Formats: sequence, structure tokens, C-alpha cells
Amino acid sequence: MKPWWREGSQILNSVGVVAEFTKIEDAIEFERIYHLAEEAEDLSRKTKKLEAKLEVFAGKLFDITEDEEYVKEYVTDTTAIEASARRNLVEGFVDEEAMFADGLDECLIGAARIFNRTVPLYCLDSVKRKTLRDFRRSQSGAPFDPEDDLESDVDEYVEFNILGAYVGEHTPAFAIMIKDEID
Repeated sequence: MKPWWREGSQILNSVGVVAEFTKIEDAIEFERIYHLAEEAEDLSRKTKKLEAKLEVFAGKLFDITEDEEYVKEYVTDTTAIEASARRNLVEGFVDEEAMFADGLDECLIGAARIFNRTVPLYCLDSVKRKTLRDFRRSQSGAPFDPEDDLESDVDEYVEFNILGAYVGEHTPAFAIMIKDEID
């Protein structure tokens, strides 16, 4: 079995951060963040299972009620409840002054320690997927133009309005996950 600090440094390396411990306090803080990352991964796995069950349930509910709007509202409420639970979990680890990105609670994956502060950590891929979903919802009913490059628009929007939105030293951090690329 590998020591926890090696496992932890590999996990942090997967988001582009190299762990280097010069003090025992840093190692203890890293261990706390490592366990938070494990909890976030577990929550993500549970979320995927819940989403699959929810899709089945929503299908059955739709058959019973034949009311599509009711089903959409129910699914949205469930997502909001889970996002709220994620935020509550992360709030216990970040600084009081830490800023959360509006409307992106479902993309939270943990907390990031940057110098002497701890801020919320979001998955950049999840942020882009959510933004793309939101863009598509806002265009519902609009004629489809195959020449529109919606993903490019989303990338530009996220780059400028989310990643480029510096609100001081307590600005949230965004992780670029490379684990899937390596496997």
C-alpha cells in the first residue's frame, strides 16, 4: 500500500498541482484536502447513480402524469438539492471570505488551498457542460442553425466571464481534469 502522501500528490497532480511538504502542518492540511477530494469523488459516483435512477423514475412519473413540465420541474429541484448539499459540504472547508461562482454549485468538486487561503474548487469540464446546457435551454424554440458553433461560444463565454472574473484573492479555483486523458 502506498503512503497517503504519494496517493494524494498523484491526485493533485491530476489537476496540475505538485504537492511539496516543508512543514508537518502542510502535510496535515494536504491530508484533510485529500480526504475532501475522496468525499467529492464518492459524492460524484453517488450522483451518477442517483441521476440514472432519477431518469427511470422521471420516465415512470411522466407516463403517470403525462405532464412534461411537472417532470422537468421535479428533476430540476433534485439537481438543486444535490448542488446545495455540495456547497454546504465545501463551505465547511473554505475561508469565510471565499467567493462561490453563482449558479455553479453542481460543478463543485472540493476546495483548493492557495498560499494561505482555501477557496472553492470547480471542475472546469462540468462548468462548460452546464453552461452549454444553459445556452441550449435559452435557445429553445429558436430555429436551429447548423453553422452555429455553440461549443465555441460556450468556451469563449466561460473563458471570459467565468475564468476571467477575478474578484480578489478569494476568487474560486477551476480544475482541469486530465485523469481521463491519461487512462
